[in-house]
This record gives sequence, C-alpha cells and structure tokens, in this order.
Amino acid sequence: FLDLVITQNDPGFIHLGGNDKLLGWLDFSSGMLVHINELIFNVQGAMPAGKIVNLELWKDTYGNGSLDGLDEHVADAVLNNTNRIVFSNIYEEINTNLSPVRYFLRADMSGIDVDATFSLLLSSYKDVATVEGIEIPYGNFPYEFGPYEVGVDILDPTWDDTAGVQELTGRYESAGIFWNNASDTQTPPVDYNVYWTTELPFDFDTANVETDVGFWGGGAYEHRWALGGLDNGQEYFIAVRAVDQAGNEEDNENYLSVIPDTVPDPYWPQEVATYDTEGDAVDVRADGVNHRVFVADNNGGLLIIDVSDPADPLLAGSIEAGNVRGVDYDGTYVYAACIDGMKIIDPDAAGDPEVLSTVSFANSRDVLVVGTWAYVTNIDTSLLPVDVTDPVNPVTYDVVTSGDDGFELFHLDGYLYVASFGHPRIFDLADPSAPVEVANFGATQGHDVNIVDGILFVTYWNDRKVSGYDYTDPSAPVFLDDRKSNSGYRGSNGLPFNGYIYFGTQSWGIEVIDYSDPYDLIEVGQIRTKGPDGMDTDGSYIYSAENGDGLKIIL
Repeated sequence: FLDLVITQNDPGFIHLGGNDKLLGWLDFSSGMLVHINELIFNVQGAMPAGKIVNLELWKDTYGNGSLDGLDEHVADAVLNNTNRIVFSNIYEEINTNLSPVRYFLRADMSGIDVDATFSLLLSSYKDVATVEGIEIPYGNFPYEFGPYEVGVDILDPTWDDTAGVQELTGRYESAGIFWNNASDTQTPPVDYNVYWTTELPFDFDTANVETDVGFWGGGAYEHRWALGGLDNGQEYFIAVRAVDQAGNEEDNENYLSVIPDTVPDPYWPQEVATYDTEGDAVDVRADGVNHRVFVADNNGGLLIIDVSDPADPLLAGSIEAGNVRGVDYDGTYVYAACIDGMKIIDPDAAGDPEVLSTVSFANSRDVLVVGTWAYVTNIDTSLLPVDVTDPVNPVTYDVVTSGDDGFELFHLDGYLYVASFGHPRIFDLADPSAPVEVANFGATQGHDVNIVDGILFVTYWNDRKVSGYDYTDPSAPVFLDDRKSNSGYRGSNGLPFNGYIYFGTQSWGIEVIDYSDPYDLIEVGQIRTKGPDGMDTDGSYIYSAENGDGLKIIL
C-alpha cells in the first residue's frame, strides 16, 4: 500500500513579495519499497498559476519535523498556463523502514499583483505517480493545501484600544515613550515609527523619525522605548505611528510634549558619568550635603570624589591604605575597612584628609557607624564593636561571630543586620558593646542587606537574587518573595532609590525591582554596566562602585 497524510500550514495573508512561504507538508507511508516520481498540483481559485513564481519540495532529511537548514531540496516544480504545477522526474524512495517520510511544500508568491483566494490540490490518484505503479486509494482524494488569501495589502494597521503615544517621561538627555498595541490582519507583525520635533504645528513630513523601534513591555502600557540624544531643558513633541509589513502606516496625529531633565526613571536608568579609579572600586558612601562621595578602592586607597557636577566627577583627595573594602560616613568622619583594620579619617582636615586612628582588625571587610559605635566585619567570621566617641582613641570590645565574610551591614531601631556568606544575621544592640545574635535566616551567601518601607531586603551572591522579608519580629524574619536576575552572574548590592530596589549583579549591571507588592517583586528596568560591588545615593543620583570600571554615576 501507499498512503499520504497532509498537514497544511497557515502563512497568513500572502502579500506582494511573499516568497518562501511554507504551505504545509506531506507524510508518505508505504508497506513496500516504492519510488515517487511525479506530483501534480492543481491550482483552484481566482489566482492563475502564473502568479506562483516557484513551488519547491524539500525532504525532512533528519526527521526533526521542521523545515530548516538541514533539509534536502528535492525539486522545483514546472509551472504552466493551465493551472497545473508539476514535480516530475523525481525519484523519492518510500519504504517500510523509512515510513513516514516528510516533504515540505514551499511557495514563492512574489509575483502576486491581484487579490484572490486559491488552493493547491492533489485532485486524483493520478496526481501521485510511482515508478512501481503503486497508487494511493482513489477514495482518499482530493488532498488540499489552502485556501490561502493572497493579494496586495493596502490596509493600515488598527489600534487595539488607544491610538498612538500615551505617555512621555523626561529623562537625562532622553525621553521615555509609552504606547499600547496595534494589530494588522493581513501582513503582521506591526512595527512602530517614532516621530519627534521641537516645533509646532506638528508636521509628520518634516519631523525626525526613527523607524521600526525596538520596543519592549512598558509596565502600565504594552510598549515602551527610549529616545536618546536630546537636550536637557528643550521641549520636544513626540508621536508614535503603527506600520505593517507591507509598509502601510496609519495616520494618527496624536502627540505629547516632554522636557528632558535630570529626572531618575526606573524604567531606563542611565549612566551620567564615570570616574576611573586607580584600582578596583568596591564600595561607596555619599555625602550629599557637600556634593562628594567616598570610594573604597581595593588597590588605590580611600578616594574623595567631588560630584558637584555629576557629569564631571573630580578627585578631591585620597588616603593611602591597603585593600580598602568598605566605607561609611557619619557626617563628620569617614570610616574605612582595610586589610590591617578600620581607619577613622577626617576628610576635612586642613590641607589633605587625615587618618586620626587605626583599629587593628585583620582583613576588615565592611564598617557601619551607629551613633558613637562602629561595627566592623572581616573576611573571616568576626564582628567587632568599636566605641568611636573619641575618634582619635577608639575603644574595641570582644568580637562576636557574624558568619563568613560579613559583606554589608544595616541598622534600624536597635538591631544590626549583617549580610554574611554563612547566612544573614540579626543582632540585638541593647548593649552596643556586646551584640547578641537573635536570628540566623535566609539562604547562604548573603551580600547586602537593606530595610525600606517596612521590608527587609537581602541580596544573595550565588543565587543572584534579591529577597524580601517581613521583619516585624527581628528574631524570626518571614520570607515574602524574591526576584532572581535573568541576566547577571552574581547578586551583589541592593539600593533603595525613589521607591524601587536597584539590584546590582556582577558582570552585568543594575536591575530595577518594583516592590509595591512585596509578595510579587517584578523587574521594570535595567542598565548594563560592569556590575556594582557597592552602591549609595545622595537622593538625586546613584553612585556605583564598579570594580575595575571605577565609579559610575547613574540617574
């Protein structure tokens, strides 16, 4: 016997220029060795066969079921003026061991210049011929590919709901553009063109245009895109139009205005400037009052960077120190965690910054100042309390266990939160000289810890995620939700900024997490950087310590 099962593919509306359209596939089965040597397709419908430039037969050589670069081109059909399309002089083997054998039918419709509906039919048993004379049962015919709609698309796309641009947000030298979806039934998918000008009335013929913009999900809107290269303080008028694959652009005339400025936008964080530090920048603290930041540079000491002009950061001073890994600032003094211990520094000493004292504590990792106390971690398992009432003569107390590598610390309402590689830990500071551990929670390899809007956030290194906890009872934090990076290599720092968590990932950058629903953390934006090891903010800008890439200023 010889049997045939066809499956047709829907290529949608086939427009002028529609070549390489997969019409479907033919699966031949046989209980004996046969060779197919001819297939005759009959064109049925209003479109003459002459509009089909070519019809191709491809064999599914590796049996993966899809038409791809691995398949064998079997034959091109001969087209005539009698609406018959013939594959002849082919020699395709079908036998029991190979059954079923799949062949793809692909058409070049680039000759279309009329609107029509057509089908391709194997009309009778005579349309499938074999060398051996074996026939498919006549009762199985006809086999039909189609009907297919072809023609010249002259219809514009239509908006599903709202037409054109819906919202603009001013950003640093750019604008965020939001709009909803448009559709096209004949030649999808729909692309979008963005027009902009500084003059009214809005003239689409003379306005600047960016075609086929690479949009993506827009949060409250279905699409968004960032238009860069704009001037801060200049008013721009922006419109969005939809266009289909046939080049038909709809003609909505809606536009909105925006003035780019130094406004942070969580959907599109933007790098404002970079300061290339001498070594590896690993931590940073901002002094917003004096428009400067303090950078822990692992090989270059402690740096003081003037950021009064965020677009042009300048070195304002430095302290030589070995392997500075952490830094804090209490409004008067800078505290630096170094390889030999914690240094207390007067950044405003006459002349150059001055080291007032050093607390010996090998391989210090980070430091946090709480009132007149400083708490220092190291790369081992120790947490050191230091009374810094007199910064020239600090007093140390007994260390307590903090877990391996206490990376970052946070304080709130008498409790010290430590992100360590063992597990995040919480200490009661009722006696500031003797922290008492009250909780050991979460996953291993904690890297940073913050509290904002009643939520405790911890970032994790290996799991490359940020997790939220209810810390109402500090002795028993309750997990709420986490967000795993879809791009980063390791989870590093976390920074609350303007109602979002900016989550740093090693070897990638910063991802912006919306925590308005603490049980459903979602990413709304990101910026590609080297990847921060530490971040801070003065409320206006983010300062990111980016290892070998130095200090980055982000808006």
